[in-house]
Amino acid sequence: MSQSLFDFFGELAPPEHLFLPLRSVMVEKADCFPSQQLLKVYVSSDHLINSALFKEAVDFVVDQMFPGQGIRIRVIPSFHLNRSLTALEALELYHENILWELYNQKKDIPSYLLYKDATLQQTEKGVVIGVDNPFMADLRGNGLKEFIQNLLSERFGIEVHITIEVQEDPEVKRELLRKMETERKQAVLDIVTQVEPQNPVHK
Repeated sequence: MSQSLFDFFGELAPPEHLFLPLRSVMVEKADCFPSQQLLKVYVSSDHLINSALFKEAVDFVVDQMFPGQGIRIRVIPSFHLNRSLTALEALELYHENILWELYNQKKDIPSYLLYKDATLQQTEKGVVIGVDNPFMADLRGNGLKEFIQNLLSERFGIEVHITIEVQEDPEVKRELLRKMETERKQAVLDIVTQVEPQNPVHK
């Protein structure tokens, strides 16, 4: 297919702030789902592009070509950068876009909140996403893991195992350790007080 994104939809004249960053984006294939009024467009790019910019471009195309028809277009990008990325590097580089998509496209607020403050760690077995909310982890952990795995595969061609781990809040853990240490010192003091010999009484 190999057409630029805007050429694919015909002779459109997008505003400059859309045209310039998207002019080298190429359409690889498109799938149409008439019953859902949905068109999936798979594109490739040699540089990262913000998800919000793709959304603005899609809105422009729909307004120009299908006004008031309820047609939905979803752009699915794959990025072919000039260097290979590890899974961790890709997630860090794409972090704000992941949050944007969870919040604005998927409308998955629990997953958004879970991922927003998560920690990421690369291990021999894959990537560990550390979260501190066990309830949210039970509620949306599996869905978030599947979303991240699919995103890495689609966008960066990276296949990796993702694990969600609940981690204790460091401040809560420190407070618990301080309390345990205070109790330990008090227990030692009580024992010493109990075994300390009384001063003899001299007659």
